[in-house]
Amino acid sequence: MGCSTAGGTSVTNTATVSSGTTDPTTANNSPQATTEVGSLPADLSVHKSASPHPVKAGKKLTYTIAIRDHGPDGAQDVVLVDHLPKRTKFLSISGPPAWTCTTPPEGDRGTVRCTRDLLAAGATSRIVLVVRVGSCAPAGALIIQHGHGAIPDQ
Repeated sequence: MGCSTAGGTSVTNTATVSSGTTDPTTANNSPQATTEVGSLPADLSVHKSASPHPVKAGKKLTYTIAIRDHGPDGAQDVVLVDHLPKRTKFLSISGPPAWTCTTPPEGDRGTVRCTRDLLAAGATSRIVLVVRVGSCAPAGALIIQHGHGAIPDQ
């Protein structure tokens, strides 16, 4: 059995016994044991860093978002939701081709939503999100970003 056996399938094993002596009840000579393969949980985490720190008003701010599946199973239907912080506007997003992202139009505020069918156990994906800090943001203003992290799609 390889590592690609999906949860919800079953594994069946048959053992057969025979003899050179006549056996009047052969129906009990080949029992089967069937076991269902269950899905194990996926332990997802998100780490986010911002650069530069501090950032000047009117300049670009780059967020690097690392999504990791610590296992023991792969995570299916993974969703990353990231609400752009106040005083920022969306510029761009990049990441591995397995991720599909919807974003606000360039220069607007809003929410970024990225999805992926499967993140393998032990795998890490990095998404780079670039925003522009508003030119009217006062010096010393905090830019706080909230997100929902990586969660199985529901």
